[in-house]
Amino acid sequence: MKKAPLLSLALIAVGCVSADVLRLDQVAREQRDPASVQVLLERPDTPYVSIALIVASDEGWGGDLDDLRNKLVEEAAKLGGDAIILGLPSSDTGFMAIGSQVYATELKGLSAQVVVYER
Repeated sequence: MKKAPLLSLALIAVGCVSADVLRLDQVAREQRDPASVQVLLERPDTPYVSIALIVASDEGWGGDLDDLRNKLVEEAAKLGGDAIILGLPSSDTGFMAIGSQVYATELKGLSAQVVVYER
């Protein structure tokens, strides 16, 4: 019976992703629709300026790479970015205490550089 609350907590938390944003400039830009932010694996040929670095993490709650990418795009859109250039995914082992139980969990992360195209 004690496992039901734990299972409920785990189901609620699945997909929770946080992001840390390091702004490289303080220029105020209009927010964009996340659907308009390009996701790139390498630098674009179009001249651009880097405006931020973002690191997304599932904090051990079972998010996947799609969740991490979506969070990066959402944050880039808030900054007015035209595109993100993805970094390599990262993975580490962490520990989570719930009550008196300690659980090992996989911490997944993904980073991106936010760019705006020079016009």
